[in-house]
Amino acid sequence: MEDGLLDEKMNEDGVDGLLDWWDEQPRKRRHDSYVKLGLIRRLVDANDHESAYELMLELVKTLDDDNSPLTQGLFKQISRLQPEDNSKLVKMVSKWAKSANPTAQCLANRALGYLYVRNNDFAKADEVFKNLIANKDKLEPNDITMASYVFEQMGDKAAAQQLREEGLKSAMSVPNLATEETAEKPTALLAQK
Repeated sequence: MEDGLLDEKMNEDGVDGLLDWWDEQPRKRRHDSYVKLGLIRRLVDANDHESAYELMLELVKTLDDDNSPLTQGLFKQISRLQPEDNSKLVKMVSKWAKSANPTAQCLANRALGYLYVRNNDFAKADEVFKNLIANKDKLEPNDITMASYVFEQMGDKAAAQQLREEGLKSAMSVPNLATEETAEKPTALLAQK
């Protein structure tokens, strides 16, 4: 129901109208984390990254250290976020990740990696992406692309190439990309002569 209402307000009144409507809502609705996440998603979709950033700061403060749908959704939106200055969010997510369970840490590392890349801080991005790719079962397709890019920026072309090959193997579900040598056998017609 809330998603439909947010979509309706966004379509009728645009971003400014949606934010005005949000400010007029009762406290109970404004403190509903899932509604706030829906609002964040719409703001990011509409390229209002600064408003989304402010709401994200509020929401990160309320997160548990679990792998809930709320946590997953928030970190997915953080990965998409492009504010002017994300330093406060980087600090909060880094602090949160230290006490989170391993699965949730992967979510946080992914988000931090994207935030660091947007800050052109490839050394820190390199570190968090290495932590992320250590958990291969938690990787998403975009992680391989972004981690390869970061490794290239850090001058580690071999690691970038290896990661791309592993990603390709995974996508194709092929155990080995190495080409197999086949012994040459004469064709049946040549063997009869």
